[in-house]
Amino acid sequence: MSSTSCVDQSSLFLTGQSTMQRNTSIPIPRVIDWNDDPLNAVGCEYVIMEYAAGVPLSSVWQQLDLTKLDFNLYGSLYLSNFSMIDQSHKYGLDNDFCISLHCGNRFWACDTDKQRFTHLSRPDHGPWVDIPAYCNGLIDTALTRLPPPDRSHPNEKSYQGRVEEHVQLPSIARKILQILARDPRINDNASPTMMHPDLHLHNIFVDPDDATAITAFIDWQGTSIEPAFEHADMVLDLETTQLHFPGKRDSEGDSHLVLERAYDALVKVYVPRLAAVRNIDDDLLRLFRYCHRTWVDGITVLRDELINLSTRWEAFGLPRPCPYTPPSGKALEDHKKDHQVFLQALELKESLVEQLKTTKDGWIRSELWDETQENHTNAFMTLLEAISQPDSDMTIQELEAIWPFDKPTTTHKNQP
Repeated sequence: MSSTSCVDQSSLFLTGQSTMQRNTSIPIPRVIDWNDDPLNAVGCEYVIMEYAAGVPLSSVWQQLDLTKLDFNLYGSLYLSNFSMIDQSHKYGLDNDFCISLHCGNRFWACDTDKQRFTHLSRPDHGPWVDIPAYCNGLIDTALTRLPPPDRSHPNEKSYQGRVEEHVQLPSIARKILQILARDPRINDNASPTMMHPDLHLHNIFVDPDDATAITAFIDWQGTSIEPAFEHADMVLDLETTQLHFPGKRDSEGDSHLVLERAYDALVKVYVPRLAAVRNIDDDLLRLFRYCHRTWVDGITVLRDELINLSTRWEAFGLPRPCPYTPPSGKALEDHKKDHQVFLQALELKESLVEQLKTTKDGWIRSELWDETQENHTNAFMTLLEAISQPDSDMTIQELEAIWPFDKPTTTHKNQP
């Protein structure tokens, strides 16, 4: 390398470092001395910096325990002396902690509009000793959502389905889940894994003077120990990533591809347990995600998953015969229509979540309450006006049925 090149390299290094030290709070060791003349007394160019405290992260990463916590049951962690849980539901880990009832929302009546009933099944909150037991817990949860025959319930959505269907199809799904639980693709990727359920930017705290230093993680209350494959759909939040780190890109598609590849590479290197489950065919996993939600999502979602899985049953090499016989003729056509309405409702909800800057369950920041309420009303009124046109194929009742949040008032707050 020529003398000129050496000077350029050293100058660039020192200029860049000085700029970072002057304009950012990134911890960079101070330069004590430097020389860019390769003919100096040392015989080469050099930079002497102050001692850097700590050790390289690369030297200790493999010893970190974040992905090495091993459990032998599915449920949630509790203090061993927690008195509100019966001793028969506690499985001790050590003198301080035990595994007991799963604390996730799916297994509990956490909201006033999500009541649970016991006429078809007792609530199953775990803990579960193996995958077959965990699968039974999912189906029992679906049955506890169903209202008894003498209880009135709104059934406005065309894809909701009759209560009888919500009993029949989960019963078939139970048989299929027991078959899947024995399949190596599922069973080998079912290690009890504890994951934070809601690790977004609002739940990660950093030092205000050094954003690279994480000071706290919050909202651990829903943390549970579940089969590793339950996290196979964990993907990079591209919208949030690009909102905070937009950068310069040739196209949105190229940017997404780069981010996805980087994310996949990092997961493979640092979280191999999750990398393995991400390779499982999604058609083998979706039944686990939706079987307990039929009364929430509508029966058409579970039916569609059963149809897809039964269609690929032999291709997957699953033991014949498949417990589910898909519909045909008019029944299949009716299902396709209902499923299309469900997809429209899902698209509407995703659009509103993005437009209103809220979450899927409707949470908004208190300081944005008035603004969001007004935007919510405006969005509803805009769609109401659109479907009032003669060429619209949707009625007002159908719009109200698929509206994902509480129906807003039809007048603006600033109007008399």
